Amino acid sequence: MEWEVLPQAPDDPSEVLVCFVNSKSGGNQGLNILKELKNFFHPVQVVDVSKTDPFMVLLEFAKLSSYKILVCGGDGTVGWILDCVQRLQTMIAGETTMYSNQIVTTMNR
Repeated sequence: MEWEVLPQAPDDPSEVLVCFVNSKSGGNQGLNILKELKNFFHPVQVVDVSKTDPFMVLLEFAKLSSYKILVCGGDGTVGWILDCVQRLQTMIAGETTMYSNQIVTTMNR
């Protein structure tokens, strides 16, 4: 990965918007949307899902205390991103459960 998202300070009230765009969607109108969004947001916040794995991007942004997601594409693109979000939530929940189990095991020794 060429970039890395750094965790926010706990008292940072800002919320980041991550834009997922399918540049091949809508008769290539997605390409126009991609270009426009890059004029308003940092390039790291604007992701072309035809070139970059959205799950890997979400893994990086999961380091932040909170963020919002904008999806520009058809039903398939929206479903893909929702699937990635669900996989990430399941993974985080699993890690939290493992960590909780480790704490309980340590306290019972």
